[in-house]
Amino acid sequence: MDDDQTAEQPSPPEDGFMTLDLPDETGGQTPSELGISPTALAHLTHYYTERARLDHDATLLRFDEDLAQIAVAHSRDMRTREYLGHESPEGDNVGERLDRFQYAPPESERRGVRFGENIARNAYRVPVESDGRHINHTVEDVAAHVVDQWLDSPGHRENLLDPTWAREGIGVAFHPHRSGAFVFVTQVFSDV
Repeated sequence: MDDDQTAEQPSPPEDGFMTLDLPDETGGQTPSELGISPTALAHLTHYYTERARLDHDATLLRFDEDLAQIAVAHSRDMRTREYLGHESPEGDNVGERLDRFQYAPPESERRGVRFGENIARNAYRVPVESDGRHINHTVEDVAAHVVDQWLDSPGHRENLLDPTWAREGIGVAFHPHRSGAFVFVTQVFSDV
């Protein structure tokens, strides 16, 4: 891809998975060399999620580190195996990932615990085609843009604004590209 071209920005899929063709031009830079932190991006995405929830009269969410670790694993899997989906290529979904990690929410004796998930692929310092020539220059830009993506997708919006959620975990993985990175974000919700 030439510098004046833009990266295609797919919409988050509602179901199934989408195979991605990630460029292998990493420029040799790690996320820390690029000045972007996965932890900072996760917490800023939580912040923008909370703002959106407040704007729509939904309750605030507690950030859950255990859910975040499960979300990180899914984001890394999507990055490594170059797909975007709520299910892995083998068909594993959020419930199966929670079981694999032996996630036990507080009040784990409660029956009927619900979980949900949002995913997104975005970019940092890489032009995003769906937005014309939009470039996220800061970690704040990326976080705000990811939440905007979810709000623009009916299924993801419903998840993000669901008033019954009590906790969320957000996990981020980067695929370095030239002077920036493609960003994979997973958000996992629980109602306890």
